[in-house]
Amino acid sequence: MLKNDNIEGVKASLLYAIKNELTETYPDEFGDYISSKGNKCVKVYWADTVRYQPRYPYCTLTPHKDISEGLDEVYYIKKADGLLIKRTVTRSFMPVTIEISDMGNENLSKSSLKADTFAHKVSRQLRKYFNGDGKLDWFSGNEYYERQIGITVENEVTSVLDWNDTDTQFRYNFDITLGWDEINDLLRFLQQKNV
Repeated sequence: MLKNDNIEGVKASLLYAIKNELTETYPDEFGDYISSKGNKCVKVYWADTVRYQPRYPYCTLTPHKDISEGLDEVYYIKKADGLLIKRTVTRSFMPVTIEISDMGNENLSKSSLKADTFAHKVSRQLRKYFNGDGKLDWFSGNEYYERQIGITVENEVTSVLDWNDTDTQFRYNFDITLGWDEINDLLRFLQQKNV
């Protein structure tokens, strides 16, 4: 059962699912690496967790600040052993932007065309993964979440282009919304009637 304090667990599972999908398909491009200073660096991360500029390409996940809640559903479950369970189920939603960034430099090994094509291709593949069969198994192996969290893809892939004299940065993104149930149970003993 998901509780309010498990939002970080939901985020960690989403990150894990995206990282697995990217590193299985593109291990050289999205795998972790060791910096020149000997630090482990990641290329798939939540935007508010990394304080360094990773090597291109990389994937950024940005949660929208507001987590909205749907209406509570309350019902009672009577158990044979004299327990009464008051169960409150609140549906919560968190929008997330997923962005793929790559850099092209005509003077280096990757042309702008190649970087643009790659970033666009990866973004479309990720969107397809969450819009199709992937959304059914992205928590596979984690029984705690896999039956309780839903994903909705909100829009098509959009692009942002940044450039200077020599480099061009290509960023493609799309939005998803995570939905999950927060379940709270309150147990009470029923009073036994004397016969």
